[in-house]
Amino acid sequence: MLAAYLIAHQHQHPGDYKSHDLLRAMKPCATFGLMFSRARIKFIEFLTPLHKDFVLRYPEKMTDIRPPDLDEACRVIKEILKDIHLVFKMKGF
Repeated sequence: MLAAYLIAHQHQHPGDYKSHDLLRAMKPCATFGLMFSRARIKFIEFLTPLHKDFVLRYPEKMTDIRPPDLDEACRVIKEILKDIHLVFKMKGF
């Protein structure tokens, strides 16, 4: 969704959203009016190295991490998606 948000706003630096770096994709979103709470940023900060290293795709890589509670993780992700959807709607997308 972060990539979709940047693409929809014609962000001029594809490297920001064509990598698996969620923080790199999140940061320029603020330029286009999408900002997250500190708690959501902290969650994205937690996920970024896991996403970049494909840990979530290959469970055998999850030996040294403590994943958050699944229900909590799903709740936060749903909130992030709602935030993005809301800003899209506000901007007429």
